[in-house]
Amino acid sequence: RWFTFNAGLGFDAGVVGRVVQQRERGKKSTHALYVRQVVRQFLGEPNRRHGTITLEQPGADPIEDLVVAIVSNTSPWTYLGNRPMYTSPKASFDTGIDVLGLSRLSTAAVARYGTQLLTSSPERGPQGRHAVSLHDLDQFTLHSKAPLPLQMDGDHLGLRTSVTFTGVRRALRVIV
Repeated sequence: RWFTFNAGLGFDAGVVGRVVQQRERGKKSTHALYVRQVVRQFLGEPNRRHGTITLEQPGADPIEDLVVAIVSNTSPWTYLGNRPMYTSPKASFDTGIDVLGLSRLSTAAVARYGTQLLTSSPERGPQGRHAVSLHDLDQFTLHSKAPLPLQMDGDHLGLRTSVTFTGVRRALRVIV
């Protein structure tokens, strides 16, 4: 399946799934709805201290124990109101795909990375001991020890234990 802007396995896809459930119950899609579902996902996340995701790419050591992997084709990742949030500031349609992985979502880590997202810029995204940022990848696979939610461009695609991503440079022409 092709995606344009972003995809995610784990925490962020769980939030998308919760929002979809609320919308099916007649709730309006608002920023407040997303924020409430972020809090609910955080409180209900069983693997927030020790993730189940492993990122594998050709020619590199695997990166293990991620709680979330956010894949970006472009930047910014999303908006909160009119505030852009940059998970992978260097992501571009002219390069391969970028990924931000977080290996811990403790209360302190969420406060730190949440603040970094809210104050991110085209020059600086989230970083720290539990953050892994990779830029301009041609291909990688995310494996999970347990089925996790997957989203692409905000569409909840159910649970997966493995997803392979392949970057296709300049697959989309954007005319401004």
